[in-house]
Amino acid sequence: MSIHASWLYLYHFDSFFTSDLQRRGCIRTAFEFARLLYSLEPWTDPHGSLLHLDQLAIKANMTQWLVDVYDVFSNRQGTENDARLDPSLLPGWRYSHALALHLLEMNDNHSLSTTALTHAIKDFPSIVPLLADKLDISLTTAIRSHPECKIEVDARSLSKVDGVLHLLSHLYAQRSSGIWKDHAKWFSETVTSTFNMSVGHTHTAVLLSPTPRRKAFLDLVNSSEDITWSFYRHVFVLEASFRQILGFVPQDVLKEKTLSCDPLPPRHAVTRYDEKFFEGTEDIYARRSKTRRERELDRRRLVQMIPDAGFRQQLEVRFVLLPLDLSLQSENDSMGGWGKFFCRVSLKHKALNRGSQEG
Repeated sequence: MSIHASWLYLYHFDSFFTSDLQRRGCIRTAFEFARLLYSLEPWTDPHGSLLHLDQLAIKANMTQWLVDVYDVFSNRQGTENDARLDPSLLPGWRYSHALALHLLEMNDNHSLSTTALTHAIKDFPSIVPLLADKLDISLTTAIRSHPECKIEVDARSLSKVDGVLHLLSHLYAQRSSGIWKDHAKWFSETVTSTFNMSVGHTHTAVLLSPTPRRKAFLDLVNSSEDITWSFYRHVFVLEASFRQILGFVPQDVLKEKTLSCDPLPPRHAVTRYDEKFFEGTEDIYARRSKTRRERELDRRRLVQMIPDAGFRQQLEVRFVLLPLDLSLQSENDSMGGWGKFFCRVSLKHKALNRGSQEG
């Protein structure tokens, strides 16, 4: 088993734990926990920690950390490919980077952050209508009708890579709308200027042609099944909150055998808890014939609870079809389970005998 698969088993509920910390208001703790998970395996990020960090960094006032990580990976583009998951290629990180720059700008000149947001809109326009709806921003009909701004509800008509893109778009808009609420006006103005809806300007389709960053993201999804699996796993773990976006997960992934302790086991696992794993082992819950020793122990317990041999024989005949398994009763618990049942029967029998003798 690869090392990241081992970590995936050891920390299978950590993504859920990060969200639970957020619900409890422990934002900085959730951020540090997600950052720890990311550091365990940054090559493929099997927990999808980066999908937490794009909004947790801003909520935890760690905007400079987000900008630094983004710049490190962005400056490495074009160098030798090392198969590492590049955060700067993720749609959510692209938008959060622009917002982080906006928050770090101390003066009224927001040209740098506006340029970054403009590039983010061009790279991943699928986020625009989703985030606008969350912020109650009214978009023009021209923007709404643009092919790149169509809101998809599932991946039935999409390719695999486009399905992943829309899945991450929905995920980011749903979780990050809170950090954009105070900047809704800036977002609306930048969207309008990016689509260039002024009279006399060129058609918006020219502005939103596939950008190098979007192509790099699509190539990343196509080239690494492990990274794509980490996106699906992230949504599976948080299914209760994001059930509506499971429609972007392929059917073959949805049909994967899941466990109550791990909703989407790693692809590289050497063994799984399936029929083959338990082959040759005894099923302790299956009905089987008792050994002579077990039958003798049951007989002794029955004699101890019901000393009357005649009445005990009547019970054995009357309840011959009853699955009597006295071995489940501990030796020190004479009133537990079947013991309580037989004590009630014994007391009733003694009362009947006493009544007949008095009569």
